[in-house]
Amino acid sequence: IFSWGRGELLVLIGTIFFALRNISRRWHTKFLNDAEITQLMHIIGFLLVFSFSQILGEGIPLQNWQLSIFLVVLIGGFFNIALLYLTNIGFANIEANIAGTTLTLGTVFGVIFGFLFYKEIPTIRELFGGIIITLSVIEMNRTSRNKMNVAGITKEV
Repeated sequence: IFSWGRGELLVLIGTIFFALRNISRRWHTKFLNDAEITQLMHIIGFLLVFSFSQILGEGIPLQNWQLSIFLVVLIGGFFNIALLYLTNIGFANIEANIAGTTLTLGTVFGVIFGFLFYKEIPTIRELFGGIIITLSVIEMNRTSRNKMNVAGITKEV
């Protein structure tokens, strides 16, 4: 059923760290705002990645840089900062189970973007899984909204 190689294992570990980073947002106090927390996370992340790349002997690619490569790295960095900032805001304002379920839509968007950008045709399994994920996100948010309305809570982001 499962084919687990090194890449799949690393993605699984990354997913666990991603989830822990998201829920740890609630551990932060009001001392720093979301933008400051995002900046600190990126500074710490840069230092860790740089250190690990040096330890593993990867080094910094100083040759063969082209404008297209630089733009892709720049755009990727922008998306990474936007992702971290918006998830910091989201996890600070809504329940972790609702935010986590909503984040599973990333898988659905991955299939959609794979089709749009790389012409990868989704399989029946991927389409069926995407439908299940989308319906579960809709239902979780609907149930959460109904629960908040019954409790008299009107907190909206």
